[in-house]
Amino acid sequence: MSGRAAASTLAGLALVCASRSASAADVGVVASTREGEPFASRLVLELEQLGMTVAREEKVAITSGETVLVVVAPNELGLYEPAPDGTLAYHPLSSPRSDALKAAEEVRARLLPLVARPAPPVPPPVAPAPPPPAADVVPPPARSPAARTSFELALGAAVMLGAASPGAAVSASAAAYPRPLRLGAVAFGVGVGGTLQVGAGTLEAREGAADTRALAFGPELVARAPLGSHAAASVALGAWATHLRVGGRATAPFTSREDEAWAISPTARLRVEAVLGAVSAFVEGRVAAAVPPVAIRFAGTTVDEWGSPWATAGGGAAVAF
Repeated sequence: MSGRAAASTLAGLALVCASRSASAADVGVVASTREGEPFASRLVLELEQLGMTVAREEKVAITSGETVLVVVAPNELGLYEPAPDGTLAYHPLSSPRSDALKAAEEVRARLLPLVARPAPPVPPPVAPAPPPPAADVVPPPARSPAARTSFELALGAAVMLGAASPGAAVSASAAAYPRPLRLGAVAFGVGVGGTLQVGAGTLEAREGAADTRALAFGPELVARAPLGSHAAASVALGAWATHLRVGGRATAPFTSREDEAWAISPTARLRVEAVLGAVSAFVEGRVAAAVPPVAIRFAGTTVDEWGSPWATAGGGAAVAF
């Protein structure tokens, strides 16, 4: 390096270039003398061909930020890179001054880690929120026996009571509880039910005897409410059709005959259940009245009227769905 070039370089190191406080270029090329301009221009082109961003600089400045400066002088080819202490560290290049391509490749090989664009920062993983303390976890409220029932089938056995002697009977019912008809813990629904007398009741008189068997069935409106976590009660109001069959056993000289009759029976039923999951055991009672009552006659004389009122009492099991 000539004395004039060295003086120019040292002077440039001592100055702060106000025109460049920050640069987006990867490399700045400085021609310290007029004689270096042609080579500096070729070097700029070759560096750009290699994909680097190049800017022409007038002087070597210690405030060039992260930009690396390549200095082209008559007897010198080197680069300055920013040092941690804020100064510029000098590194001579070994490429000949006559080959701008080799010089550009050497600059790129030396500075590739420096000019590589930093990858965007990866945000730290967000730790999932810790689960709430066990004491703060509120379990979902347990559904009451009435609330969890949407459909129910029931079968039972009973004793049918009426104007005649008591007789054994079987009963069955089905009820649906639509959710829109629920009011708080009380479930309202519609259903059907029926009772069949299987043990005949008997009426006796001087003229003979008569066996009675009844079948009653029809629709009803139902309301069901819980009595606790394992108990429930329901009431039902219905309008049933009642069919009564009477078989006479006459004493001579009277003649035996059989007869039948229909009547409407408004009914009311009360049921209490012990609930265990979907299955429950129940006891129930029903009262009803035949409209009109069925007159039972022996030899033209009314000896009793069936169904004013009649009733059943019994129990059974139900399954909820």
